[in-house]
Amino acid sequence: MATILQLLQLTSPQYRYATVFDHRYLSSHPSVSHSRRHTLVYAAPAPSFTGKFVPPRNGALNVGDFMTRKDELHVVKPTTTVDEALEALVKHRISGFPVIDDEWNLVNC
Repeated sequence: MATILQLLQLTSPQYRYATVFDHRYLSSHPSVSHSRRHTLVYAAPAPSFTGKFVPPRNGALNVGDFMTRKDELHVVKPTTTVDEALEALVKHRISGFPVIDDEWNLVNC
């Protein structure tokens, strides 16, 4: 059976390591072959599920290791239309974004 690293190298050469999310995703989404052997085959996730490896500090992973940098963060404002927001979600292949005001403060309801 191929390792997660081998699968990622085959399908997504720009990423060499799996993140914690990749491991959980791969482990929870197995597909069983219908051959006589009934071998368990893992499929590598789409590139949108892969991330760059961040080595743990002192053996512990921190939330900051996985946060998106501000200059790479996709955000919307309360005045953004739903159509614009949906287009941005599809274009950037993301599942959501924070709503901010002009001073980059989070807006809540």
